Amino acid sequence: MLAVGGLASAALAAWSARARTRAPEDGTRRRTIAELGEGRFRVRGRIVPFDTVVSEVDGARCVYILRASVDPSDGLLREVAHELCAFPFRVEDGTGSIEVDPRRVVVDAPPAHGDAGLVVEQRLRAGEEIDVVARFRPCARGCAPYRGQGPLIEPVPDDADPPRISPSAETLTPELAPPPEVAIARAAAGIVLGVSVLLGWLMG
Repeated sequence: MLAVGGLASAALAAWSARARTRAPEDGTRRRTIAELGEGRFRVRGRIVPFDTVVSEVDGARCVYILRASVDPSDGLLREVAHELCAFPFRVEDGTGSIEVDPRRVVVDAPPAHGDAGLVVEQRLRAGEEIDVVARFRPCARGCAPYRGQGPLIEPVPDDADPPRISPSAETLTPELAPPPEVAIARAAAGIVLGVSVLLGWLMG
């Protein structure tokens, strides 16, 4: 069971890594949306959704999910199913809005594991606080009238140094930390992961 879960986790990491390029430069300047100008900046705000999809891990409403899953009834080493669900959303910080299409940026989100790791998701949740690192330009739609005054901005596409999104770093409170048995199961899944990959290579 743990080996199968390790396969799902490894497959998600490998698949999402295909879209990744070099990490953003150190020392990226932080700005509010209203302060954005020429250059590459880091902006922090909260996700305001237009539409959402439900997480299979915990039922959270998400604007982006990259999911890898396996069916344990198929055996130890079987094909991993992949699914991508993504909806445009806005990031707001009280001074303006950024309109984001998650299919056109690099999403640096940690994996969320379902029971025994059989489902693993990389995701962005509605209302979550995130960092957007990019160069920005005014959105063709202009302002954000339903939220009042303030600029409406969008990331500038850049193949060499693409826009990046990541959840803001947060410290888990004790009541939100995983129980010891869950932490142990995840550690065990990581240990058997190497064995699973090796077996897959030998049998492939």
